[in-house]
Amino acid sequence: MKTRKLTEAHLTRNSHGAIIARPKVVFDPEEGMIMYDDPDEPRQDGAALADADTLAHHEHYLQCLMKVYAKAKHALPQHASRIDNALELVLAGFVAPGEAPHTYVVRSQRTEGRRYLVNGNCTCPDWTENQEPWCKHRLAVALYRRAHTMLTAGNQAAPEGTPDPDAAILDQAGDPQASEADIITRYSWKTGQTKAIRYIGLLLLAKKRGLVSLQARWIVNEAELSLAEAEAIFLDGTKCIESGDATPQNVTNLVRPHFRRMALTRAKARALRDALGLDMVAVEELGEL
Repeated sequence: MKTRKLTEAHLTRNSHGAIIARPKVVFDPEEGMIMYDDPDEPRQDGAALADADTLAHHEHYLQCLMKVYAKAKHALPQHASRIDNALELVLAGFVAPGEAPHTYVVRSQRTEGRRYLVNGNCTCPDWTENQEPWCKHRLAVALYRRAHTMLTAGNQAAPEGTPDPDAAILDQAGDPQASEADIITRYSWKTGQTKAIRYIGLLLLAKKRGLVSLQARWIVNEAELSLAEAEAIFLDGTKCIESGDATPQNVTNLVRPHFRRMALTRAKARALRDALGLDMVAVEELGEL
């Protein structure tokens, strides 16, 4: 059996850069069975991970995503409308790594509870019935993966004053002129009688209100329970501290293997909701929709 070095292209990472899937042995039609090595990777402790998951991290991720979006629009002008829809899916948090390596799950925008599996192919009607080479779900996964690759590669924003060729491409998601009502509308999600807002929408609203610091830390981590505390500080001196919990039973199936991180997100979402005076639950506070 041949052995090869594991490269970044073989890895699947989450939004925080942590490796969540790596191949061990694969079958190549021409070379037979190939085993990949498993290099050691420095592990961050809980405090380091919590500190890294800040507003600056999310802003950098949005910058990376919008740059990838701009490049996609330029490279595939014939699929411009689908790329716009794909961006909506990514921004809404509808794209997530699946359980199998290099497989992603994309939620349907039209049918509540429906999900499509993407792994080179897609299970949506556009791909299976209409033979569309680039359905919006495949495009969404492409945007998601390339944005995270750019982020984890340590791509730094240009120095202040450097012209940004992609600036004109930024749409409402990163538009500083978007109103609070626009942000709430864009990032709201309704299921049954419950109307919720996505965490990224809370971040964008808070930034408009002068958010200067958002920190979270774990306070309890047990086998079946994770508790976290978050603090949000604003320019006018407003400070809100809230807590959040997560268990394998009160998160979605996709998040369950990493339920502890959801406690951080929920704590931050609650701190932001209190500071903003927003009478809406965060989508991330809900379980399986």
